[in-house]
Amino acid sequence: MIWKLHISFLLSFFGMLPQLMAQEAVSLFTPGYTISAKYHIGFILSHRENMNHLVRDRVKGFDLNLDKQTSGEQGWHGSFNRPSPGVGLLHLDLGNPEQLGTGTALYGYLDLPLIKRDKFVWYYRCGTGIGLISKPFDRTDNYKNTAIGSKVNMFASVLIEARLKIAKRSWIKSGFSFSHFSNAAVAVPNLGINIPGIYIGLHYQIGDYKIRLKKDTVVNTIRNSHFLVCAAPGIREVHPAGGKKYATGHIFIEGAKFVDNRRKLGLGLDVFYDDSNIEVHNRDTLRELIEKRSYFIKLGIHLSHELVFGRYSAVVQMGVYLLNNVKSDGPIYHRLTNRFYVNEKLFLAAGFKTHWAVAENFEFGIGYRLK
Repeated sequence: MIWKLHISFLLSFFGMLPQLMAQEAVSLFTPGYTISAKYHIGFILSHRENMNHLVRDRVKGFDLNLDKQTSGEQGWHGSFNRPSPGVGLLHLDLGNPEQLGTGTALYGYLDLPLIKRDKFVWYYRCGTGIGLISKPFDRTDNYKNTAIGSKVNMFASVLIEARLKIAKRSWIKSGFSFSHFSNAAVAVPNLGINIPGIYIGLHYQIGDYKIRLKKDTVVNTIRNSHFLVCAAPGIREVHPAGGKKYATGHIFIEGAKFVDNRRKLGLGLDVFYDDSNIEVHNRDTLRELIEKRSYFIKLGIHLSHELVFGRYSAVVQMGVYLLNNVKSDGPIYHRLTNRFYVNEKLFLAAGFKTHWAVAENFEFGIGYRLK
């Protein structure tokens, strides 16, 4: 799960580059749709010793994409050098038909340009969606799959790609990719399937494209600081696999401020509860029996970074516990969340909490902006 932290920090870092580059470069404005197809080849990253037996052959597959160039009408379009949102369908042979089978994902993504020229484009992509694993862990039929315990999973991907124009509407493209299937501890095992790789493909523009050269004009409007409150219930499973599902809960209040058109920084207070903690604690007969569930309430304080794409945003938080009687958690926690702002006051959130490389639970929340 540590890769998710890397992706979030990369998203935050690279999110600053398009504006910096666009201040000196000429931007291309190309309204319309594009379709593309890519052939992938890669391998499963065996990040735990008990996964080594799952890696047998290369991962191979294809990816089909449909995206649309943003118009520049909204302020965040210019802040990110006019990115392209899209939808993709990925299908991979995971190189182990007996224990892993295939991985298929339907996902949304955003292509964020770093360099845009008439015949050359360099950009990076972040995407997330739903992933299906055809042969997950099963206690009787597939007990050697130590990587993932559910058919339906979350899917996430990042890539860096270069495109070269070869005809009026056609481009050849190639790049590096990283794909991940995970269920965020909704079921165990949940080591996840990590797939670094390379690819090559073709990119075709649908319809007549009008290209307008235009200097980027990003207006740096710093909006007011505000407070957010959010309640987020969740669910998780603990070993042994196939056991009971446990409820989790999280409430936070956060003060946040825009530091530019794209980013907010915040400081917040968290309250956590995980119903599995009392069960796991009392399984150990050498420990003192705990009957009060309130003993496992956790308090923490976090720093937050939010990258804003209009109504959508990607949030990474890193916190430290002020009170936590579950010593195996360690002192540090992280939360990775996507938010959708329904209006200026109300927002929805979906994400997960981790302790470094260990996912704790998935959660879905609803929040409110106080000021």
